[in-house]
Amino acid sequence: MDKGWWRNQGGFTLMEVMVVLLIMGVLVAIAMPGFSGQVEKARVSRTMAELKSMQTLVELYNLEHSEYPKAEQFKELMAENGLGDIKDPWDREYSYTLNGKGYIILSHGPSGEGDAADNIYITNNTREPKQGSPGGDD
Repeated sequence: MDKGWWRNQGGFTLMEVMVVLLIMGVLVAIAMPGFSGQVEKARVSRTMAELKSMQTLVELYNLEHSEYPKAEQFKELMAENGLGDIKDPWDREYSYTLNGKGYIILSHGPSGEGDAADNIYITNNTREPKQGSPGGDD
C-alpha cells in the first residue's frame, strides 16, 4: 500500500484556511464602522417618524378640544392610538411638556442627556423633527 495516497485527496491545508479567515476578518473590520453608523442613522430616523406621529395625534386633539393635552391626557391619547408605553430606540421614554406657547415632544437621543446636541424634538411650531436643544423653537 502506498503511504502517500492521502496526499492526493482534495481539501484545504491549514495555511489556506488561516489565510481565508484572515481576509474575512479584515473585510469585517473595514465594514463594521460603516454599518454601525447606519444603525445609528436608522434609530434617529425611527425617532423622527415616531415624533411626527405623536405630533399628528396632539394636533388632532387640539382641533377637537381647542387645547393641547395635559401630560396625563397625552399618555392616554398615545395609548388609545397604539402608541402606549412607546419608548425611543435607546429604550427611554419620550418627554412631553406643555409651556405657555404650546408643547415639546422630546427624545434625549443617543446620549440620553437633557440639553445635548443630539436631542431629537418636535414642537407645535415645527413641522419636522429637529436635533439639538429646543430652546428657540417653542
